[in-house]
Amino acid sequence: MRKIYHILITLFVTCVFLTDLMAQEKKTLTGRVITEEGPAIGANVFTKGTLTGTVTDANGNYSIEVTSGDTIVFSYIGYVRKYSITTNLFTTIIYNRR
Repeated sequence: MRKIYHILITLFVTCVFLTDLMAQEKKTLTGRVITEEGPAIGANVFTKGTLTGTVTDANGNYSIEVTSGDTIVFSYIGYVRKYSITTNLFTTIIYNRR
């Protein structure tokens, strides 16, 4: 009886662990960073606390690998840094000078 109990506990813990691993799946987040004057060319987009990052292209577009719940940091010279929690796979960030 004890062996069956230990096997069931082991299976349960394994299932919980695998479910957690699957939830941490990487996805590609895309979006656009713009200012009052137009696209934010060369804005930095990175995942807080990691070395994962990219810069926006000539149209302000970016693409970055993220995990759901990651904090994405947007920084652009002359503007206040912005933060966004990853919830969907497309984000538009609008910078105002105010």
